[in-house]
Amino acid sequence: MTFQFDSLRTRIVVFFAVLLVVVQGLALIVVNTANTQIAKDTIGQELDVGERIFLRLLDQQRDQLEQSASLLASEFGFRQAVGTNFITEVVELPNGDLVNKAMKVIPDVKQTLGFTPEQFAKLGLPSRTNPECKKSYN
Repeated sequence: MTFQFDSLRTRIVVFFAVLLVVVQGLALIVVNTANTQIAKDTIGQELDVGERIFLRLLDQQRDQLEQSASLLASEFGFRQAVGTNFITEVVELPNGDLVNKAMKVIPDVKQTLGFTPEQFAKLGLPSRTNPECKKSYN
């Protein structure tokens, strides 16, 4: 089957049909590219907002944990409860791994360094320099 473009009417119809297909194809490419770019920008913004929210929640959770730990560490009863000392020794297993082995457990070690609980509580939270290592605290 051969097409004959002898008549002007046939040429005009074919020209406009091809032109319509080309214009619609170009419009499809432009719209698709614009939509893709808009989607990428929107996703990027959403991820930025999500990251900020996530980091803020992590900060809040860290602050809550620090407050809880600080409160717990200042509790005299807790200091006494965690006063069990474990004497350990490093031993080598048959496969060559080094591990800590509990040799002796000493429960209820007095944590107040000879102070009354009230005097010890006045010293504040324990740290590297608090209480200072002195021969006498009087």
